[in-house]
Amino acid sequence: MTDRDLVQNLLAGYAAASELVSRFRKRIEAHLLARCDSNDGNARLRAVEIASEVIADCVRKDPPLVTRWDGQAPLLAFLNVVAENRLKNWWASAAVRKTTALEPETMAAFAGQPA
Repeated sequence: MTDRDLVQNLLAGYAAASELVSRFRKRIEAHLLARCDSNDGNARLRAVEIASEVIADCVRKDPPLVTRWDGQAPLLAFLNVVAENRLKNWWASAAVRKTTALEPETMAAFAGQPA
């Protein structure tokens, strides 16, 4: 089954979701994991979650994610770009959380103690 046939079946309501999972989920995971530091367990876990979310959004999102695929590139390439962008967004938000440290005076004020 070609990528275009798979997308048409998904949009027509056929049970093509299992084929979508079997053809693409592990490959999207591998693509994302290759971009993660092997020692960063949180990023690797999030990469696996994102791969599953992207596949699910192809079917359950309204409108389905696959409606944004124009057919010019392979479906896997499109899904990899979507997944990688989500991972980059997560990294950006995680970086903000990690680097936002309160000054000792501010922490003392929250605790109700003099600095």
